[in-house]
Amino acid sequence: MADMTTRDDTPLNLSLLRLMTRGKKTIIVTMIVFMALSIVYMRGNPPVFTAQFTIDTLGPEDRFLQESKIGLTIKRPSYSLNDDMMVYYQTFTSQRVFDRAIDHYGLSRILYPALWDSHQERWIQSDGVLPSIRNFLNRLIGRNLPPNGPENHLFMADKIRKSLTLIRGYGRLLNITFAHEDAAVAVRVLEVLHQATIDEMRQSRLQNALNIVRMMKAGYEEQVNVITKREVLDEIIHHEQRAMILSYEETPIISMTIKPIIISVKSSLEPVSALPLSAIAGIISGGVLNILIFLWQIARQRQIRLYGTQGS
Repeated sequence: MADMTTRDDTPLNLSLLRLMTRGKKTIIVTMIVFMALSIVYMRGNPPVFTAQFTIDTLGPEDRFLQESKIGLTIKRPSYSLNDDMMVYYQTFTSQRVFDRAIDHYGLSRILYPALWDSHQERWIQSDGVLPSIRNFLNRLIGRNLPPNGPENHLFMADKIRKSLTLIRGYGRLLNITFAHEDAAVAVRVLEVLHQATIDEMRQSRLQNALNIVRMMKAGYEEQVNVITKREVLDEIIHHEQRAMILSYEETPIISMTIKPIIISVKSSLEPVSALPLSAIAGIISGGVLNILIFLWQIARQRQIRLYGTQGS
């Protein structure tokens, strides 16, 4: 009986390390599973790159409307009382800018390059087996695609606004940041939105300059004093020249003091460390699973032996 007890207890005297490594297939399987889960997690939670650029508004000479130096009062719209900084801020976040960025600069294609067929110059159709699988995988990892395609302006504008931050800096500086999982896309989105904002501001200022000319010409015809009429004519020429200058794309509207650059990277898991850590976790879990399997086998053998003893 003593010899039987010794033989039964012999496996229990094995080292913990040998117990953990006795089932190599179990360790390999758990390691692969943990690494696969790590890859899926990183796909669903990619690192977020934050790009930023800084603008400095020009002087007040380009305000939308001004009172004539000779006292000719012109009715101004309410927004003309804002300074260039506020005008830029309001324009940058307006739907008009997003519409222009999508229609003229391909903002949707920048954000969703995988859905754009560059050879056929069209969006990849959502019908069929492969697109359905791709859409399912995107939803699985939390990548919501725009309804009715990436050309949906309202969806795109809302998506971008959620990742935009505009912070008033020192003096006339304005810092604008955009966060995205692709560093190049984050930088490019800021460049496109800035250019679309400049286009909108230029067009608005040009239209207002032309409105001033039209109203001043109407006032010029009503003037009877020769001196006053000459001064009004000088003002008309001044605003016509201003309108002509604004029509040139080379005319600066807002000065970008710092071009878009990546200022930070936020990541829940770094790929360099995530995969080795998941492999180690898989090995440890496999070892623990081996111990549990071994204990279950011992308990099962004892239960079978107990039933056999009772039967005899």
